[in-house]
Amino acid sequence: MMTKNVTKTTVILINMKEREIFLNGIKEIHQLACKYGQNNVEIDISKLLSKEDLENFTSKCHIGFKEAQDLIITNLIEIELEKKKLTSQIKEHRRNREKELEKKKLFLTRVLDYREKLIRKLADSIAWHMIAGHHYIARRLFLGETYPSLLSEGFDTVKKVVDDLNKNTAEFALISDLTSFIQIGDIFHRSSDGYHLIEVKSGKKNEVAETILHDLYTKKENDEKCKMYEYLDENMLKQLERMHRQNIKAAIAIDTIKNEKGFDLKTGHQVYVMESNADTGTYIDVIRDLISASKTKKWGYNVIDGILHIGVYREEWVPLGKEILSQIVKEECGKDFPLFNFMQNISMNICEPIFLKELPEEDLFDLISGKVVIFMIINFEKLIELFKFIGYDAGWLSTKKTHRLKEQLDASSIFIFNNQAIYINYESMEFHIGDGIITRIIGDNLKPFNVALGFIDIINNAVNNMKNNS
Repeated sequence: MMTKNVTKTTVILINMKEREIFLNGIKEIHQLACKYGQNNVEIDISKLLSKEDLENFTSKCHIGFKEAQDLIITNLIEIELEKKKLTSQIKEHRRNREKELEKKKLFLTRVLDYREKLIRKLADSIAWHMIAGHHYIARRLFLGETYPSLLSEGFDTVKKVVDDLNKNTAEFALISDLTSFIQIGDIFHRSSDGYHLIEVKSGKKNEVAETILHDLYTKKENDEKCKMYEYLDENMLKQLERMHRQNIKAAIAIDTIKNEKGFDLKTGHQVYVMESNADTGTYIDVIRDLISASKTKKWGYNVIDGILHIGVYREEWVPLGKEILSQIVKEECGKDFPLFNFMQNISMNICEPIFLKELPEEDLFDLISGKVVIFMIINFEKLIELFKFIGYDAGWLSTKKTHRLKEQLDASSIFIFNNQAIYINYESMEFHIGDGIITRIIGDNLKPFNVALGFIDIINNAVNNMKNNS
């Protein structure tokens, strides 16, 4: 079900009519989540907003968020139910060795996966507004977990709490499980006094556990706490420990956001907020121009900072785009570097959601529907040259050193090409290019030069923090 008016549409039907219904539903949610405030409040951008105007605009945005959230829930639940049905059918086809039917259902599953990511990016768009686009906040809320199920018994209770909170349009409560990156707390709530991560528990057992935890938190004497534990069975103790861990995670995350330093919940390492002022220059205007040019030429091409190659293709040029762009870069540097698709944005957890890009709606939905494709390649040799130009020693690690690095660190966070990582040396310390730089260039559409300067800022801040705390 993609809109309030379409109640019996199954999202897995692959035909033009159903496809159009799906896209229209996405457009409706997009307008509510990203445009409702500006569409319903007249604002003179040449003047400073008064407090009353700002409050009115914020209230309208929250009304749009609430309606968008309801539609997002409806769609995600329907997709999850359809995926469960398909999974069961695929198992049956495998047992019966019905390969063609299995192949068809696997394709439909991929379609649903794509649609789910799109819808979650709409929820991310709401969250991105709530955190004012601050990556450091998003990073503190992300644990690298898989998408949760919305079919759990407690979801209805979470929804009721959210609906109650959202009666006050001066603040907004978002269900965390709708997003692709908020993975702490059931509800992400922003009010006049800041951010809150709310755990919602239902059932008598949870109510008892919450009461006990409250008593434990408020008792000052250790012997009093110990006496309380004497009367608890093993199951209740496990429940208390689980709820306590959840409370600790939420408290650490909010404390880190508030104080701009704290601890990473995945690694336990101390972290500092390091947002760079250099991370502001985007190339989205180039994307707009290339898409516009492709409407007549069917293709467009440009290079950003001599590093990022961009090709835009439509119609008969779409199947040729990958080969054309790869050949251009290979002729330049003799290497086949990884090729990225603009739409990989929806698979990146922490980046500006595609629905917030400064693109005309027509162009945005041409990308979503596949009418237009954008391929991008980062020339990493040129990126290394840029770091050297700025004044840093940089280059490719040997395969042997890269292997050792992978054993020491989380390999998934390091960019590795042909079994080699990229290093940058600063004050006898070695840093490595991570996938975060890829996300900034491809997902956030920041110019490579600005991303490089931002990375240098982060290195400088990290070294200074180490010195100050040594």
